[in-house]
Amino acid sequence: MAVIFATKTTIDSGAHRKLLVEKGLPGDRIIGEACPRLAGAIERGTASEETAAYVRAFVAEALERLPEKHGRSSRASTARITATSGHSGKRRSPRSATRT
Repeated sequence: MAVIFATKTTIDSGAHRKLLVEKGLPGDRIIGEACPRLAGAIERGTASEETAAYVRAFVAEALERLPEKHGRSSRASTARITATSGHSGKRRSPRSATRT
């Protein structure tokens, strides 16, 4: 599974989905999660409670859209890890931030 977190415009463009499909990931295993207002929150402070709240909400929404075969317990565990992860303020490359 892959989840793309991006602006609505980016999700609607389908560019990232297309690249993942070209790399061999089946399209039905890709979830695009539009994150309105997240970019502004990040610009105001990457470690702020506002940013963390948006991230928690968008991760929860994406996890709810995962197919049931992944099971609720794994979704809850992933959400807990993601929502509580610290951020040093340094940008990470998409490759280092991606988990499967």
